[in-house]
Amino acid sequence: MPHHGTDFATAESRSSTAQRDTHLNCETVFSYERALLECASGSQSAVGEIYAREKDQLRAVAHRIVHDRSRAEDVIHDAFAQILRFAKDFDPTRGSARGWIYAIVRNTALKVQANARRELALEEDTLNAICEREQTIPNPASCIPDSMALRAMLDQLEPNRRASVLLAIIDGRTHEEIAEYLRVPVGTVKAWIRRELMGMRRQLDQARG
Repeated sequence: MPHHGTDFATAESRSSTAQRDTHLNCETVFSYERALLECASGSQSAVGEIYAREKDQLRAVAHRIVHDRSRAEDVIHDAFAQILRFAKDFDPTRGSARGWIYAIVRNTALKVQANARRELALEEDTLNAICEREQTIPNPASCIPDSMALRAMLDQLEPNRRASVLLAIIDGRTHEEIAEYLRVPVGTVKAWIRRELMGMRRQLDQARG
């Protein structure tokens, strides 16, 4: 599936504008079919309208399935990318447009949850062995500053998220290799590494400050 992160980010940034327009035009019945037709033509405002109206309910649907806020956010991101891509395939004779949108979210959440169940339950010894690889790197402090504080942060992470960070930084594995090793989608690995590294960097900056 092509990457639509930029499209979705743009749509999300416009959602507040779409929400204001919704209140200004509250007397007009919102047409999900029309919005999907506009999405099919590449309209960012149309997907923004859908997002503004449904984001809370869709997040709730995703969270009930995946039981994790971070994964629920990934579900919404991926689902809206699919809405943008497949809106042209919506068939009103097979159901309502709003129902189609919710089906996209539910199916995406179910796939994410199924993948999560297939994740390897990594043993602590395996993670420790990976951590020990840090000792073989020349001048590890140049690669991972404040190693003691960082190790404490790593210890707080979910095992598979911790493994993805360690495999990338210490082992130097690619996202594809990590995804295959952990048996999760490549997009999930990228999201884990990006979020955890950003979170740890913020914590380190706060500690130094």
